[in-house]
Amino acid sequence: MKHLNAYLLIACSFIISFAFSSCKPDLQVSDVQYYTALNGIYLLNNSKLSCIQTQSDSWKDSTGNDWAFYSYASDYYIENSNTYEVGFYLPDVAGLEIDPARNSFGYSGRVYLKINGVMKYFDTEPKSSISPKLISADDGIYVFFDETQPTGETDRLGNAMYNHIYKVSKDGGVPFEIATQAHSEIGGPIAIFNAIKKYENNFYFAGKKGQTPYFCESKDLRQPYILSMAIGEATDFCKIGNKFLICGQTDNLARFWTLEGNNLEEFDLPISKDATESCAGVIDLVGNDIYIGGRIGTKPAIWKNGEIYAIYEEFPPHQNPYYLDDRPDVRFYYHSGFVRALRVVGDKAYSIVETSNAPNSFGYIDNKLMAVEWDFSKDPVTCQYRYDLIEMLRDGSIYLYESFYHNDLYNLWIPGLVEPYETYWDDLKFTTPRIALQYAKDK
Repeated sequence: MKHLNAYLLIACSFIISFAFSSCKPDLQVSDVQYYTALNGIYLLNNSKLSCIQTQSDSWKDSTGNDWAFYSYASDYYIENSNTYEVGFYLPDVAGLEIDPARNSFGYSGRVYLKINGVMKYFDTEPKSSISPKLISADDGIYVFFDETQPTGETDRLGNAMYNHIYKVSKDGGVPFEIATQAHSEIGGPIAIFNAIKKYENNFYFAGKKGQTPYFCESKDLRQPYILSMAIGEATDFCKIGNKFLICGQTDNLARFWTLEGNNLEEFDLPISKDATESCAGVIDLVGNDIYIGGRIGTKPAIWKNGEIYAIYEEFPPHQNPYYLDDRPDVRFYYHSGFVRALRVVGDKAYSIVETSNAPNSFGYIDNKLMAVEWDFSKDPVTCQYRYDLIEMLRDGSIYLYESFYHNDLYNLWIPGLVEPYETYWDDLKFTTPRIALQYAKDK
């Protein structure tokens, strides 16, 4: 496997030299906006929690019954102080508001888009496990969604097979088709999306098909470009000139691919001496510098131009235990952190780290979020975390719906495992975490 360097990556003549640094907590977190939607009904922006769920007028079903519909956001985006929200309107089939903790995104419902709070409905009513997403492009904001239709065929086990029709709508306009793929016995599994972007007039996808990473233009989705035959996936990409830069992982190690025409090259992303695994999740292109966020071992990490730039060695910053409703007898601790969102401005990097816990005896892993900022102007690089979702739930700085919380652990007390009067809560789903830089300040 080749080792990536700046010359191979972008064919530039400059030479890059820097020393690897581990992060020490020192700097203060700025007022950059770190945000995500929780369980489809709340917007969490830094430490501020606001309800974004709305109720539509009653609609009649095919039998003439009236139903109330509630919005559930599947993606949220802020750009130049404008807000964009996309998701499903789902029916209140029981006559009561759907419990957001039990709702799963992406089943039968009506797709909507809100721009600065103004609602736009789409006529389509897709039946899909893929949630609507927002794609930011140079010429506007696109809504991406899937219309799934049964093919009328079944597989060898008798399961129904489906045809997926992927459409986009620019700024809420008339949707148009950009790709299709179908379940089939011959074609194998459908491609899973991790990243969708638009360059010039074309849309591109990256993810995994079966157990292998792929990248392709939308029209080639039925037979995407397989980046490696090893087990893995592509997670993000960007474009410089005619060259695509793609990150991901194979065989539990972070990888980087360059693709220009049919010329594909694969490179290692290095790891620290004490680590045996790594993964890459997000790319931020700043001038001619390529920053990749991910994880080395169990620590959040950033690579710059193919070399380790910084590792948050002090992660996790604390080890406060917590409990979940479906596993109230198991105490959870931080295990690893993975950079899910990354924006670099000057000597600062703003990131959102997705935390996870070591699998318990049931194989269950819980994920939460925190913001981590990196200051590259100092040697060693410094890190500071804030807006930790677990901390905010524990100290009450954010408060969700009442049924989210449970305070009856005294009846489940197991000495040394579950202590009396500890609070536990339901699981949380969150949309793709994002970062808005309009309030970024140099320090």
